[in-house]
Amino acid sequence: MKPLADQVACAKRELSMRRRVYPLWVSAQRMTQAAADHEIACMEAIVATLEAMAPLKPEQGALL
Repeated sequence: MKPLADQVACAKRELSMRRRVYPLWVSAQRMTQAAADHEIACMEAIVATLEAMAPLKPEQGALL
């Protein structure tokens, strides 16, 4: 299993890629706007879930 921090970083990269690429795919009629919106919303939820699971770093206010 990969560390949670690596999973968060990967999911954020994927979300960024989708935000960049999906508008082009919608314009090219490779994907509907509804499908693009759904897929981006799902990836945003994945990022939020993973971030909620990630332990806070001391500089972020974690209690030691």
